Amino acid sequence: MRIVVLTLADFASVREGLLNVMSGGVAFIGKQAFPAPMSCYLAALVEIEVGDDTSKISESELPVVVDIANSSGELIASANGAFGGPGSIFGDPELPTAVPIALDLQGITLPTPDIYSLTMRVGGAAGDLASALTFRAHEIPGI
Repeated sequence: MRIVVLTLADFASVREGLLNVMSGGVAFIGKQAFPAPMSCYLAALVEIEVGDDTSKISESELPVVVDIANSSGELIASANGAFGGPGSIFGDPELPTAVPIALDLQGITLPTPDIYSLTMRVGGAAGDLASALTFRAHEIPGI
């Protein structure tokens, strides 16, 4: 497995196995004052590669954890989700399959203007699959 897409967006959703993303690639979040809501979604695609053992995913959900930390490394928020589980269908085992993930991060509060890092981990063990991105929250008076 590998994370092939990880981006912040104005909006993201999953419908019928498709990832819908509006205004992806958010790297700057401007707010009039802080603390402020993050007002973003996380869009990701996890590729199940040919030869990956999908039996574990089909038997139980695979956890997804998203952590957001400030520039000092202090954890300011964490979000959890999962995909897979009984009844999951991952397509043709001879072809890669992309699993879409959309997480609503609008409720997360950014305490101050800063450069933040977001890390998404898929799995449940020390050998989690992980990917990260950074974004800047800054104050824009008068918006």
